[in-house]
Amino acid sequence: MDLVILKRDSPAWEWLWNDYLVNHPINEGYLEPIVCLNKGYSWEYMGTLISNDKAISTFKHNKHPKTNDVVSISVEHSDPLTVGDIEVSKPVK
Repeated sequence: MDLVILKRDSPAWEWLWNDYLVNHPINEGYLEPIVCLNKGYSWEYMGTLISNDKAISTFKHNKHPKTNDVVSISVEHSDPLTVGDIEVSKPVK
């Protein structure tokens, strides 16, 4: 298993933020769904785990305006990540 940080502006990064997170039901109705600013908190990208050719990325919001609580979202990438998508990769034991 590898822990990966995606490159900003890579195709995988753009899909995560501008397609997946923007359209996630918890963000419905917010003017800036990729931010959802609340009490100084906004969405954070936590990283991506790759195992057996599956890539799963995770976001966290410490005070989402819909719940006023911590929200964590994980999503499996439908397309494989490429070398151009990856900024850093480290094995996890």
